[in-house]
Amino acid sequence: MSQFDSADSAIITISPPTPESMTLAPSSSSPSPPSSCVPIIAPSLRSKVRRVLPDDFKIPEPDAMNDPFTILFDHTFAEITPIVSTRPLPTNDAAVIELLEFELHYGVKCSSCVQAKIRCTRGELGRACYSCVGRGCSDCSFTHLTTLLKSLSFQRDQYLQGECFSLMRAMADDGHDSKWFDLRYETAKRLFYEAAQGALDRFEINRSSASLGFNSFVALAESVHDAAVLARLWASLKECKINPGVLGMIKARVDVLDEGIL
Repeated sequence: MSQFDSADSAIITISPPTPESMTLAPSSSSPSPPSSCVPIIAPSLRSKVRRVLPDDFKIPEPDAMNDPFTILFDHTFAEITPIVSTRPLPTNDAAVIELLEFELHYGVKCSSCVQAKIRCTRGELGRACYSCVGRGCSDCSFTHLTTLLKSLSFQRDQYLQGECFSLMRAMADDGHDSKWFDLRYETAKRLFYEAAQGALDRFEINRSSASLGFNSFVALAESVHDAAVLARLWASLKECKINPGVLGMIKARVDVLDEGIL
């Protein structure tokens, strides 16, 4: 869970998602995290609160057309990591790490492990899951920028929805005006985006090492000069469900050795 201090030092806790709502692997039966749900105010609560809130008060509405967590591409179609704050929290801040570990306890699997039908475990987004590292898979979906942006968007919406409810109740109970609400709601948004920027920075640091597992297998294959030994290694790795990319690389190395090219 992620927690952020509001302007009044109150703590707003993000509601944990169910595994079904946060499934990141492709699935026709599992819905994706909602892209925007801030703030969904129940009609009954809206009518009750409206009676005591200022006439000029407007409930914040999401702006899906200008969502800072939208992925962009440059002229070469390379992904551009968005900048959501110029004052990011340090990458080792607890709030930053919590954002990257949000789904850790909810059984979310990467798409590679789902396809291979194996157990999937990880520490935080940006790092390939332990299964992908062990199998030499360099394309774990936990290292995809789209995966992080979906997660941050979901967490932001949940956090701001909770903040909105809390502030509206305070307005109704204590008679605060719309300016009081706007100031604190904007502060809550700023605090979240500062943490989110720290998470984006840490994510980039994490995924810079995503290909280390695959590179280790490349180094292993290139250190073997006996085709028969390498073929036995290929067979053993295939039984262990090592990533197809690794198996293909080793098979190509076996073919080269068989032909006596090296």
